[in-house]
This record gives sequence, C-alpha cells and structure tokens, in this order.
Amino acid sequence: MLKLSIVIVNYKTAALVKQCIESIYDFEKELSIEIIVVDNCSNDNVKEILDSFINENISYIQMGYNSGFSRANNAGMKIAKGEYILLLNSDTYLTKANTLKNTLEFLKTKTKKDVLAPVLLHQDLSYQCSARNWYFGWKDLLYANPFFIYFTRNNFDFRQERNAKDKKLHEHTGEVKWINGAFQMFHHSIITEFKLYYDNDFFLYGEDVEWAYRINKNGGRFYLLHSESLIHLGSASSENLNMLKTAQIELSNWLFIKKSFGRLYFIIYIFLDFLNMFIDEIFWRVKTKGGEETIQNKKIRKIKKHLYSKYWWQILNNNNKTSDLKFNVYENDKKFIQTQTN
Repeated sequence: MLKLSIVIVNYKTAALVKQCIESIYDFEKELSIEIIVVDNCSNDNVKEILDSFINENISYIQMGYNSGFSRANNAGMKIAKGEYILLLNSDTYLTKANTLKNTLEFLKTKTKKDVLAPVLLHQDLSYQCSARNWYFGWKDLLYANPFFIYFTRNNFDFRQERNAKDKKLHEHTGEVKWINGAFQMFHHSIITEFKLYYDNDFFLYGEDVEWAYRINKNGGRFYLLHSESLIHLGSASSENLNMLKTAQIELSNWLFIKKSFGRLYFIIYIFLDFLNMFIDEIFWRVKTKGGEETIQNKKIRKIKKHLYSKYWWQILNNNNKTSDLKFNVYENDKKFIQTQTN
C-alpha cells in the first residue's frame, strides 16, 4: 500500500521544487511515496522539471490561477492516495537519510487526528521557529499598546519572553499548539473521515494556525519531533514586497480571530487594534516631532486604515461560502499599497 502522499504547492519556485524533490529521492529510499505538485499558474518550467523524473510517482495539478496556499493544498489532498499525507513547502529540502521515514514512524504512535513535524532549520543550520504554544489574540494588542510598552519597557518584554519560551519548545520532543505550515504530516483520516481541510478563505499566511485551532478543537494534537530536522528557506514564493506581506498577514490575523473566536471577540479585537493605532499616532507625534519614524508609522497607519475600511465588515459577516479570493491583498490592494510605500 502507498504509504505517504507529499503535496507541494508551487508558485514561481520551479528550481526549488526540483531541489526539494531531488532531496526526497536522494534521502528517502525506504518509503513508498507519491508526490503531488500543485501549480498556482506560475508560468514557469515546473511541468518540464517534473517530467524529467522518469518512472517516479509524480502527479501535477494546474490550478489555472493563483489560488493561494489553502486552496492549492486542498486540491492536492483531495487526490492523495497515501495512508499518510505530508504538506511540504517547495522551499524545503532534506539533508540526511530517513527524515520522513523516522517522522512517519513517530506519527504512527499517535492518533488519527494528530499532526507532526520535525524541527525546521535555516540554511546555516541555525534555529528556526517551527512551532508555538500560543494563538494570536487580544493579549498581543495589549502588549503592543504604546502606553503599555512605554511604562513597562524596563520591567517586562512580552515578545522577548514569549520568543524564549518558543525556542525552549524546540529543545525536546513534545506537544505544541500548532506547527509551521512548511511541514505538516498527518493520517489521511483527517480529511477523509473528519473533513478537516484548510479553510479556502485564507489566501496566504494564517491558514496553518486556523487549521490547527480546528484540529485542536476536534480532539487532535500537534507534535514537534526534536530528533529530526530539515532546511526551510522561508518566503520563497511570496513577492519581495514587505509592506504587502505585512498587510496580508494583518488581514489573515483578522480572519483567524473571527473564525476561531467568534464575532464578539473580533469586534473587541478590532476596536482595541484601532485604539492602539490612534494612541500610536498621538504618541509618535509628541515623541518624534515629525521625525523619520513618524513618516514610516504614517504609511503603516494609512494602509491599516485602508484594510479597516475595506475588509473588517466583510470578515465580520463572512459566511464561509466564498467562490472568489476576497481576502487577498496581493491581488486586490497591490496598487494602493505600493503607492503608499514608494
């Protein structure tokens, strides 16, 4: 029986897809696998690259448009034939034998609702955050409040403390709240029996966190395997436009908040976020008196106000039955954001 189906989403990363697949065939000699590459209309030579892997079990899906990370992974999962499924980023590659085999063997000791990943490393083999024990929420807004930061900066650094706890998670094998979407291995039953696909409303970022929240809610658990690792380059398929990426992350965070915690929590969250922005505007005016930092903050605030005006009501009333990519700033807001950052 086919043991493992590996789903790889491609968006203009053909060379990385080739590197990723080559590393799988180089280091995984004992696993029965299929590889499913889902292409988000990249218009690159990825199909020709896949055809060069003669006699290998590789499938190709052309989405026909840039469907985003969630929809592309869902398309791959729907045709997967393996007993287990691995969602693997194109910008990852293996560096030693049997990483997938050993990870799979550990997963077999867990339930059919559980998800597993090894440790992700940077290219220089340094630590990369692969898992976390918290969900984004109102506490992040409290600790981002300018007054809170100003009056507690000498006594408490929330982000530094949380980052230290995240790093400590990676020092041993154990249960975590969620793992990075670059590598997620799980039993096929998660989609066939429990119907826990990614949420199609997410275009990019946040889909792995929301998926984890639903799996946790349905009795599943996430585990990080300290004994195994692989390289993850990071952000290889997203455009090198930092403000666009920031805006998409912001929008995906809002979507996660509403879907996971409900309408009331979302309304309170947006109110606190808007309050922070208002305080921040006054605070930096007083502190910098028109300095460079104020100019940058003005750009960020203007983009956030644009997101508020366009999306918060849509997200609040989203019914999860979408046929288009409503929440995609790369497609819908690229021109506006670029004019603010130039």
